[in-house]
Amino acid sequence: IRNRYKKGGAQNAQLLMPHVYHLVDQTYSQMMTEQKSQSILISGESGAGKTEAMKIALTYIGEISNQPAGGKGKQEADPVAARDALGGRWLTADYQMGDLLVFTMFTLHCSHTNQTDRLRISTDTRYQLASEPNATNAGDEINYSHAIPRRLSAEQLLDTQAQVADAPLPIRDHPPGTRVVQVANTIKEKRRRSKDDIVDVVLEAFGKPQRLLNCECERSDETTLAQAFQMISGPVLNGLLTGKANRLERLAKADQPAQQTLESLYWTALSRPPTATELEAGLQHLAKAETTEAKRGQLEDIAWALMNSKEFILRR
Repeated sequence: IRNRYKKGGAQNAQLLMPHVYHLVDQTYSQMMTEQKSQSILISGESGAGKTEAMKIALTYIGEISNQPAGGKGKQEADPVAARDALGGRWLTADYQMGDLLVFTMFTLHCSHTNQTDRLRISTDTRYQLASEPNATNAGDEINYSHAIPRRLSAEQLLDTQAQVADAPLPIRDHPPGTRVVQVANTIKEKRRRSKDDIVDVVLEAFGKPQRLLNCECERSDETTLAQAFQMISGPVLNGLLTGKANRLERLAKADQPAQQTLESLYWTALSRPPTATELEAGLQHLAKAETTEAKRGQLEDIAWALMNSKEFILRR
């Protein structure tokens, strides 16, 4: 389509409107003609193709800016190489341990001071809406004014539990270490399950569908009593916490201060350190253990509490 547009001229461009190539070309031409900054806003629902549209736009800008009539543009796929080649001062946010950063090969999450008198094209970073509402949007659930806390899906919940415990899930007919999201087949019908299909029981309780319908509406995100039973005393979570050679066993045997052990567990589960109140309560709980085995039991209690917290179960 890009070749058709570039070769077809203005007449063919009208046939492609409002294709991304036409929009980008118009924006670039106006920027060069008017010598003014231009912006391209790419928006859409999740999965609508925003990232792919951004890749197309930046690739096309890189190509036309390298043409004799376009100037001396440069397209660099390696931001580290660009930084080393250009030097200067790089501006970015104050990221800290536990922050989630998402990068794509065409996204640069920082900017470099302009050392020339030429126009520069830069991409802005994405932003995440806060989940804490204010007085103006507390009742809004459809206009994207704030992030709405949602429960992790069944697959995400089990995989994150396994990641925190650093223990394999007992997924039948799959090797240890397999994640639920890697399993292509659906959950089995109740009449075809064996006593070893405990993972399927949890997946069904948390709404994973059997994919009998070609619709996302088949998946349920309702809260049920069965989910509470699985989180409180379910065999899958209990097996992850009490399994051999998992993270809790290593922390119990580690020769380190109790505070460091607690902080490691909090960073793993919640991507943050414990608050002063949480740290005090955790240290008091660990102080009751006099042996390594008892310490592991106390750590299992704390890990269970973290995995049952709203902060762990909900996406915010």
